[in-house]
Amino acid sequence: MSEIRCNRCGRIIVFGDMHNKEDYVLIQKEWGYFSRKDGRKYTLRMCEDCYDRLVNECVIPPEIDDVTEYA
Repeated sequence: MSEIRCNRCGRIIVFGDMHNKEDYVLIQKEWGYFSRKDGRKYTLRMCEDCYDRLVNECVIPPEIDDVTEYA
């Protein structure tokens, strides 16, 4: 079993166990020219609760598409 922490709230997110598995948001950004963070790569992980809070604060909501898994 593996553990990571939510960057926003610090809670441990457990993944990899078949019976007690959570999902999380992974954001990675390599900043480029004309930004104040040029040459830096950021990695951010958020639990589902923190993601929901972030989305609820957005003035323009994210686009949501239904995804079907194919066998």
